[in-house]
Amino acid sequence: MSRPPLTLREARASDRALVIAVTGDLVLTNAGELEAAVEAAFAGGRSRVVLDLGGISHVDTAGLALMVRLQERCEGAGGELVLAALPRSFDEMVNHLRLQRRLRLAGSVEAALEPPER
Repeated sequence: MSRPPLTLREARASDRALVIAVTGDLVLTNAGELEAAVEAAFAGGRSRVVLDLGGISHVDTAGLALMVRLQERCEGAGGELVLAALPRSFDEMVNHLRLQRRLRLAGSVEAALEPPER
């Protein structure tokens, strides 16, 4: 059975924020593509990147580990990474592994674009 390829598309952009729509499978063999896209957004001056994960069909442990690594890097650099619209299976994995405190999650892209509560 063939898995859907990872597709990244700039869905919305402003001077400070970028929304990247992610579809397909996020697995070890393609996680580097997403990592490069997020790093390029921050290198280009964006302070917030929102990953719209509503189109993700499968995430393996390498994809999940990438999310945690990217979150830590973004926060360390003074930026924000927000994971939005997680599919149920991905959300369940995050909750099962108790990663909701380490990842910034939002139910929708619109909620992710709102300023964080301080």
